[in-house]
Amino acid sequence: MLILISMMIIVDRALYLRKAVMCKLVYQLLIVVFIHAWIFFLLPKITLQSAWNNKTAQVLYIVKCVYLLFSAWQIRNGYPNLCLGNLVTHAYGLSNMIFFKIFMAIPFLFELRTSIDWTWTDTSMPLFDFFNMENFYATIYNLKCARQFEKDFPAPRGVAKGIVVKYLMGLPMIAVLILIIWLPLLAFSLLNRIGSVLTPESARLSIAVEGYPPLYTVEARGIELESVTPDEFKQIKELFSMRFNSTDSQSLLRARRAIAFIDDYTYQDVLKVRFRPESENFWSISNDALNALKYQLRDVNDSVNIDVRLWFERPGIGSSKQPVIHSRTHTITLKKNSRIRSDLIALLSGSTADRNLTLARALPVYVIVPNEGEIKPAYSLLQAICGLSSVYECRMSSNLVMKLEQPSNNLSDKLWTAELEMNNGTKAMTLPLDVVKYESKQATYVQMVAFVDRVFPTFLTKYVQGGIVAMYIAVVLLVGKLIRGIVTNQPLDVIISEIPNPDFLLKICLDIYLVREAKDFVLEQDLFAKLIFLFRSPATLIKWTRYKVKSE
Repeated sequence: MLILISMMIIVDRALYLRKAVMCKLVYQLLIVVFIHAWIFFLLPKITLQSAWNNKTAQVLYIVKCVYLLFSAWQIRNGYPNLCLGNLVTHAYGLSNMIFFKIFMAIPFLFELRTSIDWTWTDTSMPLFDFFNMENFYATIYNLKCARQFEKDFPAPRGVAKGIVVKYLMGLPMIAVLILIIWLPLLAFSLLNRIGSVLTPESARLSIAVEGYPPLYTVEARGIELESVTPDEFKQIKELFSMRFNSTDSQSLLRARRAIAFIDDYTYQDVLKVRFRPESENFWSISNDALNALKYQLRDVNDSVNIDVRLWFERPGIGSSKQPVIHSRTHTITLKKNSRIRSDLIALLSGSTADRNLTLARALPVYVIVPNEGEIKPAYSLLQAICGLSSVYECRMSSNLVMKLEQPSNNLSDKLWTAELEMNNGTKAMTLPLDVVKYESKQATYVQMVAFVDRVFPTFLTKYVQGGIVAMYIAVVLLVGKLIRGIVTNQPLDVIISEIPNPDFLLKICLDIYLVREAKDFVLEQDLFAKLIFLFRSPATLIKWTRYKVKSE
């Protein structure tokens, strides 16, 4: 429908340029029939909604009625003999200048109108000369409006600008520039304060040997995925506030960074994630696949990988119904003749009942769930725990101790369990592990703490997801270049922008329009050549655009 309306506007403009009144009358009748057939018969069948209840159709009908009323008045009075300029350019006041600048600022509107005019106007100019002519006229018209504004609101010569004028113009300009300079930093510092809380609905932990069914899979929901209490949030903050050595300036800096990181969140943004120690499914692997896995572990020299995958799922943003998934995969390599590879072979063979599989540094105690992208460890906290400044040197993640059990006499019922093994550093700097309450044995949850970033509208997320550097490039450099282009010009631009009296140039443009309507195309070419010569000759341009001094 939008394309059809655009085509109708083009046809209407073409009829106006050709001054085809009878064609306009036929076109008017066709529009009346089409609009009524579309709104009252076709559209209700498509939308299954009557025109009386369709507000958009009612607005379209009213707009078209007003348009048809003006078109009928135009048909009755006829088209003008001379089509010079347009409605906005018939005067040179401040309002005309503003409306004309808005017209020129709308993308493709100037180009579309000029192309339509060249197509249905009798002229000897090539298309791009026609564009140049319209560009000349737009520049000269703006100059005429600017000189008229200076005449209507004259500034006394040699008088300093008043304080009121300087403050009303200078202070807002300073404030806008300062705001643009610091906007990226301000946005990043307020990210977790201005967004909306969108807590994940579920978390899932999966451990699998590459190419085989998962060993351990468990999902946390409901009471196993809750925000920390205010007391627990305060406890985490106090733990890191004391994590420094007064004689070590670097440890003090790490503690401050950790506290600053925690202060970006509220207790509602911090989740205590508790995964049950038992896998929610028996290990469903066939005998052939099990034999293939044993062979790969025992006889193949290539490394075998175990993937520890963690992901969170939260509702879609805005009107989106698709849930947002945040994931992280940590790969542990089982090298040939390594202890972990031997332990896994022993568990699969069932040679020892008390054998464990220890996955070193498999699960971070603190993670960040971003508004977009992958889950990442909370390095600001992990650095404070391990006492290292480098992110790459800090590997303070907990071990996962896995066991393979057979809870029933059925040989196919094999169940993997996992237990979190913390070292002294991680145990002292996180919340105590909660004890499982649904069974008698003293098992603990596989527990971690997740800091959930708040979500923002899509247009804002698009700029902040690339980081502070990307946002500075997008905002500061691009906007700075735009502002620089507004407040500064090339030195030679003053030849045109400071023309004192553009009346002579404006008269040449209007004469070109006049002789074009009179179909005197030779004179049209001569006048256009004269206009080009004036713009190419600054000395002649100065001579013809200066104010003439009246003799006494």
